[in-house]
Amino acid sequence: MTGTVARGGERGAVLSVPGSIRSGMEDDRKDWMNMEDGYYHLYLEELKTIPPCTDEERRSLLDRLTIGELAARDRLIEGHLIL
Repeated sequence: MTGTVARGGERGAVLSVPGSIRSGMEDDRKDWMNMEDGYYHLYLEELKTIPPCTDEERRSLLDRLTIGELAARDRLIEGHLIL
């Protein structure tokens, strides 16, 4: 089985791609998609470990943020990463 790929610069010319190469390219794409899916699930699992901000904590963090405390800003951001 062969596929065709347009050759740059030549109008209407095609380049045959042997099925074994195309199959390898498809396998590479599947591997990449599985890896991407794994990273996404790892990210979601990590998000589950971050507790959401309570109203009281949010008020305290906002007060601390007004005086320039960057750790308060970071916690506000993390505490609002709700799915």
